Amino acid sequence: MPQPTLDPLPRYLRVRQIVAPHGVLPISRSTFYAQVAAGTFPPGTKLTPGTVVWPTAVILALAEKPAP
Repeated sequence: MPQPTLDPLPRYLRVRQIVAPHGVLPISRSTFYAQVAAGTFPPGTKLTPGTVVWPTAVILALAEKPAP
């Protein structure tokens, strides 16, 4: 029977995993939410009233995109 492979990255990221100082994007939390409000970054998915997540693949694509 084949062993299941474990994905090293979670499928979804919370904002604290996305923004600086420990996140993927070198921007502040307020800048991230301003970009979401402006439509530059996609809106997240609300899991609970206090928890919003973004797909890891989407955030990694944003991180690879050159800065304007």
